[in-house]
Amino acid sequence: MLGPQIGTDALGRPILRGQIYDPFSTRSVGGGFIRDPVPGNNLATYISPFTGASLINSIGQKLINFYPTPLNSALTNNWSAIGLLADYSDEYSGRVDHNFSDKTRFRGSSENLHVVERFTRIDANTLRYQFTIDDPTTWTRPWTAEYAWPTTREQIYEYACHEGNYALGNILRGARLKERDEAAAKKFLGYLATAPAQATYIKSDPTVIATSSSADTSGYTKLQKKAVEYISSAKSISQFMDRDTRPDFASTVMIPALQQFIGNPNDIDGLTRSIESQKKTIFTN
Repeated sequence: MLGPQIGTDALGRPILRGQIYDPFSTRSVGGGFIRDPVPGNNLATYISPFTGASLINSIGQKLINFYPTPLNSALTNNWSAIGLLADYSDEYSGRVDHNFSDKTRFRGSSENLHVVERFTRIDANTLRYQFTIDDPTTWTRPWTAEYAWPTTREQIYEYACHEGNYALGNILRGARLKERDEAAAKKFLGYLATAPAQATYIKSDPTVIATSSSADTSGYTKLQKKAVEYISSAKSISQFMDRDTRPDFASTVMIPALQQFIGNPNDIDGLTRSIESQKKTIFTN
C-alpha cells in the first residue's frame, strides 16, 4: 500500500509516500544518509540481509495476528464491518495483580502474598473497588473486601499522606494569632499538648491516640489500645520529615533542632530563631 512518488534518494531511487525502510541498511551516500526500502512494504516476509532476521518484533508479530486483513489497498479506511455487537462503551472492568516478596510485607504476611484488585463500574455514578488478599502462609483462605466509589465534582487528591489538607487552616490561624499576640499563641500551643485538649480531639477522630502521658485511655477502642501498646514498647520512634518538607531542610535543620531540643528543652525561643534563620537561607536559594 504505497502512495505516489515524492522524491528520489542519493542513488536516484524513487521515494514513495508510505514506504517502509530497513533501519539496519542506513549508510552514508554523497554526504547524506539513505536506507533500502522493504520490497512491497511486506514486513511479513521480509528478512533483513543485514541481520538475517525479520524486522517485526516477536511480541509485535503476535499483536499483528489480532488485526484483520485489509479489504482494499488504501492506506486508510481499508477495513470495515457491520455486526450486532452490543455497545458497552459506558461500562468497564479492570483487574490488577500484585505479587510481593519477603521485602514487601503487608499486615504480617509472607513473601507468598498475592493481591488482586478489581474495578467495576456498576452504574452511571458508582465504581466498585474490590481487593482479594491471598497468602496461604498467613491466612487459612483468601479474603475479599470492597467498597463503592461514587462520582464527585470535587478535587481528587493522590492517595497518600495529606496531613496539611486539614491541618493547613489551623497552621495559618496559629500564624495569625502569633502575629497578634505571641504570648497567647504559645499559651494556645501549650494547651494543645494537654490531656483535656487531646481528649476533645480524639472524640472527633477515634483513629488517633493522645500524646500526653496523662491522657485518659479508658475509652479507647481495641485499635487505639493496640496502637498504645506498640508505641509504648517501641525502642525508638522516627518522624519522616522529608515526606512533608524538603529533604535538605529536614536533615540539616529540623532533625538537629529536635536533637538539640531533647538535650535542652528550655531554649525554645533560641531554637525557633535558629530554625527560622536557616529556613530563609534554604528556601530562598
